[in-house]
Amino acid sequence: SGLQSVFDKLAELKTNLCNDYEIRRKRAESPPMQNTSSSTAE
Repeated sequence: SGLQSVFDKLAELKTNLCNDYEIRRKRAESPPMQNTSSSTAE
């Protein structure tokens, strides 16, 4: 059961990494309004 818990943790880590990557990719595609307004203000 020890090995099983290790595999579960690895699977969870992999899922979290995938979710984090998706969130970052979506942020890169559509940056927040304050970022665009501050860049145009410069």
